[in-house]
Amino acid sequence: MPSELNRVLRTKLTPPRVQSGGLERVRLVAWLNAEMAPGWLGLVVAPAGWGKSTLLGSWFAQHPARHRCAWFSADAADNDPGRFWTYVLAALAPAGRGLGEVSARLLSAPGTTALGEVVPALLNELAAQIEPITLVIDDYQAITHREVQDSVALLVERMPPTLCLVIAGRTQPTALPIARWRGRGRLVELTATDLALSPAETAELLARELPIPLPAEAAARLHERTEGWPAGLHLAALSLRRRPDLHDAIADLTGDHRDIGDYLAAEVLAHLLPEVRLFLRRTAVLERLSAPLCDATLASADSAALLARIEHEQLFLIPLDERRRWYRYHHLFADVLHRDLDQTEPALTPVLRRRAADWFAAHGLPVEAVAHALAGDDTAQAAELIAVHSVSVCLQGQVETVLGWFAALGEDVCRSDPRLGMARALVAGAGGHLAEMDRWVDLAEAATAGPGVSPGAITSVQASAALTRWGSAYFAGDVTTSVRQARAVLRLRTDDQTAGRGTPRSAGATTARAGSAKRRPLSPKRPCSARITATTCR
Repeated sequence: MPSELNRVLRTKLTPPRVQSGGLERVRLVAWLNAEMAPGWLGLVVAPAGWGKSTLLGSWFAQHPARHRCAWFSADAADNDPGRFWTYVLAALAPAGRGLGEVSARLLSAPGTTALGEVVPALLNELAAQIEPITLVIDDYQAITHREVQDSVALLVERMPPTLCLVIAGRTQPTALPIARWRGRGRLVELTATDLALSPAETAELLARELPIPLPAEAAARLHERTEGWPAGLHLAALSLRRRPDLHDAIADLTGDHRDIGDYLAAEVLAHLLPEVRLFLRRTAVLERLSAPLCDATLASADSAALLARIEHEQLFLIPLDERRRWYRYHHLFADVLHRDLDQTEPALTPVLRRRAADWFAAHGLPVEAVAHALAGDDTAQAAELIAVHSVSVCLQGQVETVLGWFAALGEDVCRSDPRLGMARALVAGAGGHLAEMDRWVDLAEAATAGPGVSPGAITSVQASAALTRWGSAYFAGDVTTSVRQARAVLRLRTDDQTAGRGTPRSAGATTARAGSAKRRPLSPKRPCSARITATTCR
């Protein structure tokens, strides 16, 4: 498989586990086993806290063909066709011999699209499988990019009989052909009504989580108040542990789900030891947690012990792998922790974001690093990270992600930094926007005259600009301009070596290919950037 598949976060490909002593949804797992079949589409749609991921994780773990199951937990960073399908292919790869190899090569090839080439190839690969495969895509509500939605809709519309696909999220995925599948009688649907705990399951959950038995009448009243909402019941159990009068505590609950979550989470936070509450609210900026990441973010050294303690106390910390190295907070609990941070230490959020961005960048995860820098409104850090990593992330197929970075920075910031301007030019070219590419080449060169630009950066940008113009002229058939630009690159290289600095390796390598490129046949379907994207701006 291409090396891109080795750079994914494996925790996103791991289903959640039922915690020790947790309530297993035996009834619903049995129902899924009976109803779901190859060639069928499953939809699990309910608001946060209804146990969608927990149910599917239990079903996944007990699946009779466990070795042919794939899991992918999506998030907002996956609103990029290249990144989304990289994760889907990485999830599917272990489930079938050679599965995804052809589509992965297409995904990394310049000029291809998920809708036009990658998904059709994947459909063919799935259809060629001898044994059926089950794929679960969780948290699909995070996917809002139209091209990603359309490509998933194609997968659903043309789904082969060897694939069983389950999509879970907080909202109905309107871009999918759900009505058509419902009409075919090959759609399995679960909603909040189906996921609600029964009175018997509520009683069982309370019996597991409370130190003393709850009277049957009180349990029934609590079930009625929460309408069987699993997260609300768990929060209620945590609160009830500390209340001497159970009847008064239950009477205080409202019927609104948000009110219940806010009220009970506040009850939980109010009774925590200061160091635990401090850790919880300060790590709420992290979508996924590990002890080293938390230590770096908090500038501390005791995160491993605190994570173990929080998991033991069942404070909505969900393990994401078998070795319990990575975790996440329950979404509702994370929201409450965010509000707690905003109310108590609002000035600390940018500091935490900056440290998290530094950690992710140091560990080869630039997408996560940039996300934290932008979320922390640290324009200087975000600009530096984007200048360094935008081209490499684009070359991994995540063009939309990089374009989103530039949009978040704003045009003025990109105009002021020649490295950012040149990076925008290359990314625009990779996306086939040639006029935009030419505009940003000019802006990048103009920015080299600004204050504080190092000689090395000036030479690198000038070489990249000349290479880009050479590519545009060459593919347009303008021999005179292409020769002039090639000579400019060679002159810059000679001047740079004479000065003892050395031309950037990628610029020299691309220049070396310029001479031989004239002897190769042209491909009119490819944008001119196909031959110049090896150039980086440093």
